[in-house]
Amino acid sequence: MSTGRRSVLAIACAGILGAVVFAVHATEQPADSLQGRRATCVDFRSAEGFTIGAQHLLGDGTIASQWDPASTPLCVGAALEVASVSIPDGSGGAIVVWVDTRSGESDLYAQRVTAAGAVASGWPLDGIPVCLARGFQDRLALTSDGFGGVIAVWQDYRGGSQGSIYAQRVTASGDVVWGTDGVVVSADSSDQAAPDVVADGAGGAFVVWQDDRGGDYDLRWARLDSQGAISPAAGGAPLVESPGDQRAVRLVAGLAGVVIAVWQDAQGDLTRLRSAHFSMDVPGALSGADIGALVAADVGIAAATAIASNGVGGAFVAWSSRLSGPGDIRLQHIDAQGGVAHGDTGLVVCSEPHEQYAPALCPDGAGGCVVAWEDFRGGTADLYAQRVTADGMLAWPGDGVALCTEAGEQYGVALRADGGGGAYATWSDNVLPARATFLRARPTLSGELPRLVSIEVGPGRAHLVWRGAVGDATPYLVQRRSGEEGWRSIRESSLGPEGALEHEDRGVAPGSHVVYRLAVQRGEALVSLEEADVDIPLPMPLALRFVHTEDRGRQVRVSYVLETHDRATLEVLDIAGRRVLVRDLGAPGAGEHEFRFSSDPLAAGIYFVRLHQGQRLRTARLVLIR
Repeated sequence: MSTGRRSVLAIACAGILGAVVFAVHATEQPADSLQGRRATCVDFRSAEGFTIGAQHLLGDGTIASQWDPASTPLCVGAALEVASVSIPDGSGGAIVVWVDTRSGESDLYAQRVTAAGAVASGWPLDGIPVCLARGFQDRLALTSDGFGGVIAVWQDYRGGSQGSIYAQRVTASGDVVWGTDGVVVSADSSDQAAPDVVADGAGGAFVVWQDDRGGDYDLRWARLDSQGAISPAAGGAPLVESPGDQRAVRLVAGLAGVVIAVWQDAQGDLTRLRSAHFSMDVPGALSGADIGALVAADVGIAAATAIASNGVGGAFVAWSSRLSGPGDIRLQHIDAQGGVAHGDTGLVVCSEPHEQYAPALCPDGAGGCVVAWEDFRGGTADLYAQRVTADGMLAWPGDGVALCTEAGEQYGVALRADGGGGAYATWSDNVLPARATFLRARPTLSGELPRLVSIEVGPGRAHLVWRGAVGDATPYLVQRRSGEEGWRSIRESSLGPEGALEHEDRGVAPGSHVVYRLAVQRGEALVSLEEADVDIPLPMPLALRFVHTEDRGRQVRVSYVLETHDRATLEVLDIAGRRVLVRDLGAPGAGEHEFRFSSDPLAAGIYFVRLHQGQRLRTARLVLIR
């Protein structure tokens, strides 16, 4: 199963949706919701501050009678909340910021929950608006302002199809102090995306984002003081400039005004992880090839990274490694001087032969860390965890211990240390049946909404599968956004007989970053159901990876790589160079493929298998033994 990373979805509608809300211990960063039907709730009812909590909100915003009414909904208005992130307020509660679609676009709202599990005094039940600018706001990141409030940064599309970076400060009393809709950190004509933020210890924050004003993604930085003033200036300054794309930066505070940055360095067909220690005051820019300390020599396609402080000026970094086949979970320990403990491949935390993805991290309080991840060894997304000691040993048995293996899917796990070597965890969970019924704005669409279940990518192609309710005949639009191009529909289709919609997109450029979503037309409004960010890999050269015999020599299995979308042919030649067998491979597309054929027409002996595509060819040896 190819999972890809599920981006959190935005659904624009009028009226209130039913939702199942789950939390298993509160955390600094609750997991995301899925299509508005499930979300993570922060619950602070116990004296120790973190409890197991669950809540069911009905379509009219009330609480189901069979559920404990003591839980606190963060927003009870006509809204849909997704992508929530929280920061402790220093008083046993938390401030939560989320992406909210009550306006029909993605806005940002905030709410403060007290240690007693109530909405804080002076905060409206529907939350306070953080940013209501036109266009969409997403890719939210938070840090504490040091005074019980938060500093939020996000990717913002108020200027059109190119992302910009904005920031806002929300105080503990619920005041939004950096102007209407936030201050602009960077709004160049090129795309700025995926910011991360860390507190500077003086009421401000240090922000880093990926920026393509140089023709490919580099990293830029800016610092905001407690009043929202930006230095060195709006637009920031270069932090990392290197060939290829520098992206997906993650930040954590080091010692004495130092910030540790870890990012993905994508050059050619390799994606490396690199790190550097920067001063928050005047960080020195890195430029040129092969810059920054090497954290991992190659992490494969669509790696997802997480970072946590080690408490003594260094950091732990975890990622999903897709070097061959399903993803594994690996970890690196970076010390305060930037040295790494586990070579250039990292420590293997889990290599169970199924997909593992989307790790989360927190320190264990004893020099090690706890890692949790999504795991598909049971057929659907479950959660497993492992503890790594200070000396790099796996403390818990096997390929991790089961954190949650209930029916349905668990994903978007986040961790917070419990002070005793373990961790509190939150995640989104669809273990209970949950359906969203839309009110007057969408009278014909009810039942389960389609959701993305798999993404497979290759050079110049992306294959996506959505699955929803059997019998749903609603016409959905498959839409794509890439580069400077805004959203455009590339296909209209209803779900198939088994409730699935499958689409193969071969109109994307190798090496590009694209976003897909499903949408549905309701009157004059276009309602978006789901978004997924996809990195399209660069082409791989034509290759015959291997030619093997199977089934006692009766079948020949060929693994090969095509460089383009052109048609390809497979030939078998005998030892004298005579062509004895030809098979048309068609045009399966650039990337890795496999083909099997019967060896019955061939006698025992030595042969040569030749792969043709255009004017290019590759040859491999085949030995048949009868």
